[in-house]
Amino acid sequence: MTNGTSAQQRGKIARCGLGDHVDAVVVSEEEGVAKPDPRLLEIALERLGAADADRRQVWMVGDAGHADVAAGRAAGTRTAWVSHGRSWDGPDRPDVVAPTTRAALALATSPPALVLD
Repeated sequence: MTNGTSAQQRGKIARCGLGDHVDAVVVSEEEGVAKPDPRLLEIALERLGAADADRRQVWMVGDAGHADVAAGRAAGTRTAWVSHGRSWDGPDRPDVVAPTTRAALALATSPPALVLD
């Protein structure tokens, strides 16, 4: 799920070889709606056959707080922000903040910490 023009975003996906590793691609220009509008996330979930998924089990991961984190929050999902070394300066801190996508995904998929009293 990405904001931008179809040619630009699909070109990036092709150059990086990501197309074979994802189940769906949703580009804002093609859908007529862009993040932070949560409808883009809803379209992505529909394409994945997960429209009825428990949103507490869905993660929105991205590096644009104003778009990615806001869209995830608006859709009721968990959020992970890829900081690239920046500090979070907005309201509603994401559930996970990590310097890289790989680190964000690792944190998002790790079991929650058990707290014992």
